[in-house]
Amino acid sequence: MPNQNVDLTNFPQHAAALAQPQIKTSFVDTFATKHLSPEWLSLRNSLGTDLSLTPGSLTLKGRDFSLSQAATPAFLGIRQTEQQEHFKVWLDPTKTIINSGKIGIASLINNDHYAAILLQKKQGKYQVLRYQKVADLEFTDILGETTELPITLELINQPATKTFQVKTTNQEFSFTTSSLHFSNEAIAVLNTGDIQGIYAIGAARLVINKAERTSN
Repeated sequence: MPNQNVDLTNFPQHAAALAQPQIKTSFVDTFATKHLSPEWLSLRNSLGTDLSLTPGSLTLKGRDFSLSQAATPAFLGIRQTEQQEHFKVWLDPTKTIINSGKIGIASLINNDHYAAILLQKKQGKYQVLRYQKVADLEFTDILGETTELPITLELINQPATKTFQVKTTNQEFSFTTSSLHFSNEAIAVLNTGDIQGIYAIGAARLVINKAERTSN
């Protein structure tokens, strides 16, 4: 999106507050240190030992709490900072284990308005699921099946839409939903914005080697 100039002649206090130009910076984390970047956040409380770092990877163990509950699910996210933005994580398929749980990425504005693309293991294959909640409506759709864990999990944010994607070496699964569901208009209250991140449920263990957020 090109930069736009706004005339603040009649708003001197606003002009003073914006003396420094806004600089868009990408976020890239390859987990090279033993300390978690302060960009990451959990919901409500710490994830404790369910979150761990080793050189080059981050491990998130699943919990039985869901995003709907006023608890601390196994969700680790970063804020969406631009309307047009791409969030992407690289999965480590050699260390990720789904067991009887689920793994994926999610975007939320609160515990009643969120969406996720998830994987669960069924009869030796991996089902790719669309899971979404909008107010009192909650549903799950099966997008397809794959015999291998994905390489990347992605969220493409646009002003009007959000597209969730799972990519393996030779397959791609995705769904698109309206960005309006993740807005202050949807929840009828002011909010600090959307959070996007990794999500693990139940007995699953999700391991990623890299995460990035880039402006389109």
